[in-house]
Amino acid sequence: MHFSVRSEPLIRPDAPYDHFGVEDPRISRIDDLYLITYTALGAPAFAHPGRVRIGLASTRDFQSITKHGIVGPDTTDKDAVIFPRRIRGRIAMLHRIVPSIQLIYFDDLEQLFHPPKALWERHLATLDEHVVLRPEFPWEAKKIGAGPTPIETPEGWLLIYHGVDAQHVYRMGMALLDLDDPRRVIARTPEPVLEPELPFEREGDVPNVVFPEGAVVIGDELLVYYGAADRTIGLARASLSDVLAHLRACSVRVSS
Repeated sequence: MHFSVRSEPLIRPDAPYDHFGVEDPRISRIDDLYLITYTALGAPAFAHPGRVRIGLASTRDFQSITKHGIVGPDTTDKDAVIFPRRIRGRIAMLHRIVPSIQLIYFDDLEQLFHPPKALWERHLATLDEHVVLRPEFPWEAKKIGAGPTPIETPEGWLLIYHGVDAQHVYRMGMALLDLDDPRRVIARTPEPVLEPELPFEREGDVPNVVFPEGAVVIGDELLVYYGAADRTIGLARASLSDVLAHLRACSVRVSS
């Protein structure tokens, strides 16, 4: 695979809230605007957990960028990704307050860019009601988090996510969410569909990690880009129809 790479980064860690890192971006398109959620580190990694927050930027042309600051709650929160279309007229965003994946809605772009404090206060006060997926299986016992932008299919939203086990090994799983109510889980893989096996996935800055963040569907081919051992980028391919058939056949079906 060959790519043209920008000589300069699109988003820089140049604000107090992201001075120590702009990490794990996910891109979604709403109307003619590309929304980029990312993990904003306001302190060195692992030094101050409360400074790990949800940052948001937007662009129309990937030449100029607008940073909207922190759009998440005043607590450790990351793995945020926005659904690529409005759901019942509202903008939906997945996020992760350990250990589960939650869902929050915004009425419009203005509320997304400048969420009222009361919105997140109400959400946090009833957080359990907003859970989409919880850790269910040994390979994801420690925590889970959303991966690439959810993919709309006739059978539901295809959500690719990561799970972390007790030994801190990162693996990849998949779920199908209802198109009109993504809190309703239609199907979920009880076993991981990708795990660290190759040397570049097992050895690196953080060993034993596959961390999906980008996905593209071309025809019937699903391409998933993932971080490997926090050092390189890997690519996994599958037939989208095979993936959906696999999810349909999963014996474990859960509903949060």
